[in-house]
Amino acid sequence: MVDEVKKILSHSSGEVIADPELCFSLIKCYSRLYKGGCSVRTCKNSLSLYYKILQKNGIEMATINEQAKERTCVPAFKGIKYISRAAKYFNADLLTDRDAIFLLTHKCLTEEDFIKLPTGWNTGQEDCILEIADLLAQGMSVKAIKEKYKDVKEIGGKECTKELWTELIKEARKLNEVSK
Repeated sequence: MVDEVKKILSHSSGEVIADPELCFSLIKCYSRLYKGGCSVRTCKNSLSLYYKILQKNGIEMATINEQAKERTCVPAFKGIKYISRAAKYFNADLLTDRDAIFLLTHKCLTEEDFIKLPTGWNTGQEDCILEIADLLAQGMSVKAIKEKYKDVKEIGGKECTKELWTELIKEARKLNEVSK
């Protein structure tokens, strides 16, 4: 996509509009990068506007598009979503792992907004499981562990409930069994 944008920008606006192949490429790039692949207007004024927008930040958007292909996260939402806390629109197809981690960290999105979370996103539960596993290995009882962490209200954005503690302790025990 970056090469395609560079090819379009290597010509003047008038040349792009006059050449059917370049014009189609302009429409395709603009639609993909800025409209999530939706249909766009094809009149001369709109084509000129698309060209100016590509000049402004088309290479940057194409680079983001390339990075999105290498991502590990899979958003649960489709198309374009306005996230008011970030005051910005995000395209599910172009959401990079870096953007996803930023949005999760700043609580603009939740884990439920993803089918698969991005690599590098640590929910906090992994660290907690490792710590509990270490305490269990040292001989601390489950009751003592719960007492030690009684003031913890949230782990990885989830409220600390009896069910969550049960799940974390179960995972920690599995981890200890595997390491033996």
